[in-house]
Amino acid sequence: MDYYLKHKKPVIAGTILLAAVLCFIYYFFNPVAVSAFYVKQQDYVPTLLLSGEVISEFDTALSTQNTAIVSECPFKKGDTVKKGQVVVKLDDRQALIARDQARQEVEMTQARIVRTGTVDLQAAILTSVQADLEAQQAQRHDERIDILAGANAVSLQEVEQADQDLKLALEKARSAKAALEALQPRGVDLQILQHELLQRRLALADKELVLEQHKLLAPHDGVILELYAQPGELLQAGSKAALLASTRQNRIKIQPDQRYNALMAINNQAQVWLPSDARSKWPATVVFVEPSGNADQGSFTAELSLEQNVPELYPGRLVSVQVFGSPIIQGIIIPELYLSAYEGKTGVWLAGKQGCHFAELQLGIRTPDGIVVLNGLKEGDIVLKAGKYKEGLRVAPKIKGFDDNAE
Repeated sequence: MDYYLKHKKPVIAGTILLAAVLCFIYYFFNPVAVSAFYVKQQDYVPTLLLSGEVISEFDTALSTQNTAIVSECPFKKGDTVKKGQVVVKLDDRQALIARDQARQEVEMTQARIVRTGTVDLQAAILTSVQADLEAQQAQRHDERIDILAGANAVSLQEVEQADQDLKLALEKARSAKAALEALQPRGVDLQILQHELLQRRLALADKELVLEQHKLLAPHDGVILELYAQPGELLQAGSKAALLASTRQNRIKIQPDQRYNALMAINNQAQVWLPSDARSKWPATVVFVEPSGNADQGSFTAELSLEQNVPELYPGRLVSVQVFGSPIIQGIIIPELYLSAYEGKTGVWLAGKQGCHFAELQLGIRTPDGIVVLNGLKEGDIVLKAGKYKEGLRVAPKIKGFDDNAE
C-alpha cells in the first residue's frame, strides 16, 4: 500500500498509456464497420422540388365610376362568381329617379310628335283649305268691283276696300299653307320635335348607363381575390372595390434559387400536386421566367401553366411542384444522408488505405435520388455514411447498393 501511495502518479500514467495502446491496437486491427457505397456515374433527369402558389393568369380590378355609398356586397373574399353577377352594389336611388325623369321626357316628346302628326296636322289642313276658299272669294269679289268701277257704279272707297280684302285673304292662305308644310313629315316643326326626341333619348341612355354603373358586375367567371368595399362605406369615383381572378386557366408561381436558373427553361415539364395528397398530380409547363432574379433574396420568379383547368387549384392555394430538366448523361449523385460538415466545409468522408479522409464537394441541384456532385468525387471512390469521423480513422466499409442507402 505504501508502495502504491509513493508511486501513485506513475501508476496512473502507465495505466492511461496502456489503455491508449490497447485502444490503438483495437482500432488499428479492428476497424469500425461503416455503411458505404461505390461512386459510379449514371444517367439522370435533373429535377427540382419546391413549393409554389396558384395565381390567376390575369386579374381584373373592379372600380367605381360614380361617388356613392355601398349598399350591398353579395359575395365575400374567396367566393366564385359567374360572368354578369353583381359583385358590389351601390346606392342607386338618385340615379333611378334621374332615369325615370328622362324616360318621362322621352314619352312626352313622343306624344307631342304623335299629336303634331295627327290632330295638329288635320287642323292645319282644314285651316289651309278654308284660307284658300276665302282667298278665292276675295279674288272674285275684287274682280267684280273692278268691273263696276269701270262703269262708275262703285265708289273709289269700295275699290280700295276690295283690294285690301284680297291682299289679306292671300296672305292668310299663304300663312296657312306654310303652317301646313311645317307639320308635314319633312316639315320644320316636326323636324324640331324629332331632333328634340333624339336628344331626350340620348339623355335617357346616359341616365340608364349611370344607373347600371351603380352595379359592379363580374366581367368574366372568376374568384374574388380581394374585396375592398363594405356596405355603408362611401366610395369615391375611381375607387377600387374588388379584385377578380380569372378561373379559365390558372398558373403556378414559383421562386427557385438563382442556382437553378438553367433548370427553368421555357417548355420544361413539371408536375403539381397538393401537399396533402401526393397521389393526384397534374402536368404543367414552364411558360415564364423572370429575366433577372432578386439579388436581395437570391431567387427569381417563374410561372408554370397547367395543361388542364383544375378546380382544386384556385388562386392563393399553396402546392408542391417538381420541375424536370433536360436528361443528363453520366453524372454523379449521392444521397443526402452521406453528406457531412467538417471544419466549415460541406463534403463526404471517403474510405482509403490510410484510413478515412474528408473530401470537400461542389454540389449542384437536388434530385429524388440525392444531390448532384459537380466536383470532388470520381467513379470508384468509396463514400461513407455520415458520422463522427476523423482523418486517418480506420474503417471497414460495408458496401451497399445505391438503392439501399436509406439505411
